[in-house]
Amino acid sequence: AVNGVRKALLADFGIPDEVLGHIGLTAQFDTRDTERALAGSGIAVPPLESYAAKLWDYWERNLDPDLFKDRSFEGAVNGKTVLITGASSGIGEATARRFLERGWTVYASVRRAGDAPAGTDELVFDVSDPVGIGHAATKVERLDALVDNAGIAVAAPLELLPPEELTRQLDVNVVGQLRVLQAFLPALRLSRGRVVLMGSIAGRSALPFLGAYAMSKFALEAMADALRIELAPWGIHVAIVEPGTIATPIWSKPQQAVDAIPPELVELYGERMSRFRKLAADRSAGAAAPVSTVADAVEHAVTSPKPKSRYLVGPDAKRRARVQRLPDRLRDRVLARFLFGT
Repeated sequence: AVNGVRKALLADFGIPDEVLGHIGLTAQFDTRDTERALAGSGIAVPPLESYAAKLWDYWERNLDPDLFKDRSFEGAVNGKTVLITGASSGIGEATARRFLERGWTVYASVRRAGDAPAGTDELVFDVSDPVGIGHAATKVERLDALVDNAGIAVAAPLELLPPEELTRQLDVNVVGQLRVLQAFLPALRLSRGRVVLMGSIAGRSALPFLGAYAMSKFALEAMADALRIELAPWGIHVAIVEPGTIATPIWSKPQQAVDAIPPELVELYGERMSRFRKLAADRSAGAAAPVSTVADAVEHAVTSPKPKSRYLVGPDAKRRARVQRLPDRLRDRVLARFLFGT
């Protein structure tokens, strides 16, 4: 077990296992051969201490390989590539534009041709289509980062939610993210790249009428935890971003799950659903954090020398995380009062 942990740690830092056997070695400077060659010439070998500093100084100024590295901003990002799914709007679009501004080559995945942001390399596939994903993967040989962002939000009381709608929610938000990761992982492994999953505060704190969406985001939290350890031997870092209320079209798109429910059944939850929808709309319009705050988190996760494993984004996400730490019944009362005034 100890050997396994040791190997995993060494792999994480990119240190070959063979190095351990040489850690305790010290340098030996032996001048005996030189002294024998100079015997009788009147030339003596000076003490190492009298010239070692000069040799080291010359090496640092002229021979150190680090001197020849391009440390400019352009050099740092030159040739860097990132794939961002769900890049046609919202968080995906903002993140794609951010990396374009930074000089990256951006592969933007969209479902309809022509929807990718200008300047990106468009990849057309749906995350629920394995064949389309596989075809797109053949176009990318090397990848420095994958931002698994594509997702949908299904909103309905769980009692009335058609099972096929839950299946659709999980297929897009969870299975779809795994499909993309599996297809592009060989390209990521070549560069010891990074993976960013787009989670949500809903992956920590489930709200009523968004149970299906929260299930998918809880699942992404588990995926991130497993992947961090599974991919560590190849130096691939995995992070998950957890936004709160963000100004994004995901919440303004039609909800076929609710629209398909018979009106007489909707009435069971009518008043509370109306209050919830109004609150969600008001907060999205006025209190939502800009998508740029999520792009900031993604950029840090992809480019920082010390990336975090989780990024909680937005003031309301941080408030909900604190509420979630309350005892369950107290937490439920706090949320009910805030959401429904009861």
